[in-house]
Amino acid sequence: MNPAEIVNAQLVAFNAHDMDSFAATYADGACVYRMPHAKLVCRGKAQLIENYGRAFKNEGLHAEVPARLVIGNKVIDHEKTWGLTPEPLEFVVYEVHESLIHAVWLYQADQLSAPPADA
Repeated sequence: MNPAEIVNAQLVAFNAHDMDSFAATYADGACVYRMPHAKLVCRGKAQLIENYGRAFKNEGLHAEVPARLVIGNKVIDHEKTWGLTPEPLEFVVYEVHESLIHAVWLYQADQLSAPPADA
């Protein structure tokens, strides 16, 4: 499958709260980051399953993708996701390699970048 098809399969599994299908789209060492400072949310499938397993219990958890841009192995979604954070996440970048998601960067709408606290 191409990168867009992998990310779309992940989205379908996410909206179905289907952990097995969701996790199957990720590499064993995949990392998820919260931006703007690349704060590590989870690393590896075990943490991914633990973190998203809790989220999948939330009936309000769902995502929509009004727009998508694919550049090589990067899939850039204008993805509106409700149920993970108090404010919806609204912009996601996926990196796909060998038909698996290896990295994800999550952004919130209107979030301002500022130097990290330890800078």
